[in-house]
Parts: sequence; structure tokens; C-alpha cells
Amino acid sequence: MKTIKIHISEGSKSSSVISYLESQIPESTKTTTEFAVVFPQVVSCIEDFIDKARKLAKSGTTIHIKKEFILPGVKLLVSLDYPKKVSFFEKVSGMLKRD
Repeated sequence: MKTIKIHISEGSKSSSVISYLESQIPESTKTTTEFAVVFPQVVSCIEDFIDKARKLAKSGTTIHIKKEFILPGVKLLVSLDYPKKVSFFEKVSGMLKRD
């Protein structure tokens, strides 16, 4: 099963994210009845996550949520991590770059 991961941030545009997602889904999946039912929910989820990311960027709140949608042959994973998680090594390398 193919997994497609979509990460949402405050700079994401719903039209580009949805276009990218549609381009990654196989044509055989797009012709199924499940696709017709589930894909509008995926679009709604993406738009909701983008709206939340923009609001969080203004208020300074932290959130980490993921939603998974399963279609025939494809698993869609939509996530919103705000602010973006930074690993220990990224922190250290960032500190070294400043010196």
C-alpha cells in the first residue's frame, strides 16, 4: 500500500496541497466509490488544518495532530505540527552555524 504524507504549515496553500495530493493518487484509486466519498473529507481536513495553522501562527499556540485516510491501495496521512518539531541535532547544528 502506497503512503502519501502531507504536512501542513502556516504557509501552505490549500489549492497547491490538494493539487499535489491529486497528482500522487493513482488513477485506479480515483475511479473507486470510496474515493468519491473520502476525498471531499480529505480536502476539508486540509483546509481546516491550514486555517488552524494560520490562527496558531498569530496566537503562538502549539499543536500536533494527524489524520489518516485509507483508500484502496493508498494511505493518506495529513499532519499539522505547529511549530515544526526540531530534533536535537538540528538545534545543535543551528547553534554551531551562529558562531
